[in-house]
Amino acid sequence: MPEDPLRSQRLRFVNHQGDALRLGMNWTEEDLGKPQVLVESAYGMGHPGTSHFRPLIEEVSNGVFEAGGKPGVFTVSDICDGVIQATEGMSYSLISRDIMAAMVEIHALGHPHDAMVLISGNDKSVPAHLVAIARCGLPAIHLPGGTQLNAPDYVTSNRMWPMGTAVERGEMPREDLESALSTTPEFWICPSLCGAVTLSV
Repeated sequence: MPEDPLRSQRLRFVNHQGDALRLGMNWTEEDLGKPQVLVESAYGMGHPGTSHFRPLIEEVSNGVFEAGGKPGVFTVSDICDGVIQATEGMSYSLISRDIMAAMVEIHALGHPHDAMVLISGNDKSVPAHLVAIARCGLPAIHLPGGTQLNAPDYVTSNRMWPMGTAVERGEMPREDLESALSTTPEFWICPSLCGAVTLSV
């Protein structure tokens, strides 16, 4: 087998079915000979920290093309502590991080990728992607998804807990809580002093 520095090209010498299968996804012969770059994201609709990733995935994929590579887009999303707090869903929070890291490793090394760009946001997907980078030993770039801006009066989603408690105690009108709920920014990571933000800076 001829020696080639790229994992993707070494595989092609021993597995011709792989070429056929990828040509079936509208790859070209030229694409098969390019460096293959995993573009893995935590895109999903579970929380605002990753729900805005579609345009980022497209931009990263375009950048890989422009640099002479062929992107392979994969996705494994996470769950949000802010959505599942005070429920049995919290039992799945930390393990989701480990499963994400394992799935990125599977995508990166199971398929013949030569490098990877990982896009994530929040305190489960960011460490999962950093762990995967350390495990895989491939050239890698991590792209954090960014943090939310504060709403008027510095209202953030994290303030819903004490505000909700104040309403239950009769210390705040429900209208104030409803107004705050409707002004919380839509996308990006919650702007609180927590792992989600510090990992993305």
